[in-house]
Amino acid sequence: MDRRRSTEEYSLRAATLNQLVKRITSESSYDLGFVKTFITTFQSFTTPEQLWEKLMQRYNVPSWTRQSRSEAEWQAQTVVPIRLRVINFIKMWLENRCTSRTLGTS
Repeated sequence: MDRRRSTEEYSLRAATLNQLVKRITSESSYDLGFVKTFITTFQSFTTPEQLWEKLMQRYNVPSWTRQSRSEAEWQAQTVVPIRLRVINFIKMWLENRCTSRTLGTS
């Protein structure tokens, strides 16, 4: 992902789908504005099926390998936050989709 500093915010210039999914489900930072923008624009560069597949890959975090922290710390600091972000993203996606359909049929 290539970001350029613009005043106090970052603007996205280029990224792969994997990088975008990693950003919207990051265990260390969260940008609600970016997530909302992603939900409304992702169909211009990928399909819902491809996005779903990437979200499932992200949810299924690879198993712990011996790192500098214990498995329990890794679960608490990495796996759980990523899974919660994926679930929250899917919830927002579904809510947005339902709202869009409701507004479109009124």
